[in-house]
Amino acid sequence: MLEAYVRYRQPLRFDDVVDVHLELASASRTTFQMAYLLMLGEVAAATAVTVHGMVTAAGRPTRLPAWLAEMGAS
Repeated sequence: MLEAYVRYRQPLRFDDVVDVHLELASASRTTFQMAYLLMLGEVAAATAVTVHGMVTAAGRPTRLPAWLAEMGAS
């Protein structure tokens, strides 16, 4: 993971049960962003974004797999 950002809109406690909604927000040749919405009942408790980079087993940057790049293009 290259970056992580969370914005808390409501307090969340350790034993809260939350629904996490996730979507591929964007994709480039070597990175992609995931967007998160954490719902506490009917309330949006937090939003978040993570940025991920694709690397080989040796740790070298590489292109996204075609299926993931296509998802980001739609």
